[in-house]
Amino acid sequence: MKACIAILCLGILQSCVIAADNWTENALLYHHTDFSRLEPGNFGELAGPGFPEYHHVPRKFTDEWNIVNNRGPEKWKALEIDGHRTLNYLGYNSSVWTKDFTYPMICTGDSLWSNYSVEVQITPLSRTDVADWRGVLFRYQDGRYYYFFGFGKGREIILQYRDGEKGFREEGWHVLGSREHSIPAEQTCHLRVEAYGSRITCRVNRETVFTVSDKRYPSGKVGLLACSPVRFHEVSVRTTGAEETAYLEQKGQQEIDLAKLRAQNPRPVLWKRLYTSGFGAARALRLGDLDGGRLDLLLVQSIPY
Repeated sequence: MKACIAILCLGILQSCVIAADNWTENALLYHHTDFSRLEPGNFGELAGPGFPEYHHVPRKFTDEWNIVNNRGPEKWKALEIDGHRTLNYLGYNSSVWTKDFTYPMICTGDSLWSNYSVEVQITPLSRTDVADWRGVLFRYQDGRYYYFFGFGKGREIILQYRDGEKGFREEGWHVLGSREHSIPAEQTCHLRVEAYGSRITCRVNRETVFTVSDKRYPSGKVGLLACSPVRFHEVSVRTTGAEETAYLEQKGQQEIDLAKLRAQNPRPVLWKRLYTSGFGAARALRLGDLDGGRLDLLLVQSIPY
């Protein structure tokens, strides 16, 4: 009997240690942002002219966020509301033909981030059956593989993961939890996800709504997804001191391995410069043997009619 009591007490103690560890997150993986450094206006506009599908054109200041999918900069806006900057999505993804497969989202962070919590202050601006998902991404791999926690259609709040596409217009969503909520439209609230190991806990305004075990993605970045009007106020990503140390060690080793790989490959050397003034290249430049001799460069000049 004493042995059983000892084992039971040990189990309770371990559970308390795990819970306490998750709530003593004193390390910021991502600098806390309230979007105050963004200039009001369209978010993610290109910094110069060019064709993004052909040219690398940097975007204007995005505070370390990367545009994954975008319906155009006119949909994402940095606005000043009551003296505070916010990041807003003001479009409806359901009105485009790719609505079920390509979602407007932005991401930040490191793919090596493993155990952490992400908290987002959010205001849904639409609450109808037409409105679609708005919320936070975590353990994000790329634009098709990630976890999502947030608001769904109507009064739904949902936790799910996406593992790509299973076929033509056959989506790879898997629901881990779904329930109704009583948060009215245009009320600001906090979404919090704690992902430690295979355990995922999701909270709304400190109330636990989902606790599940899933090890589909053990690490990844964080992001924001918006398919209907929503306002994001703040984002923070925290972890414990031990997890931060483990991450920094792994990051350091990754840099060492990358340097070794680079050293094994020859460095490119500039051979020649070709000036195409008067010819142009429009958006097309091709390499090929056009006359049965040496390799030729074909420059195509587009002529508008």
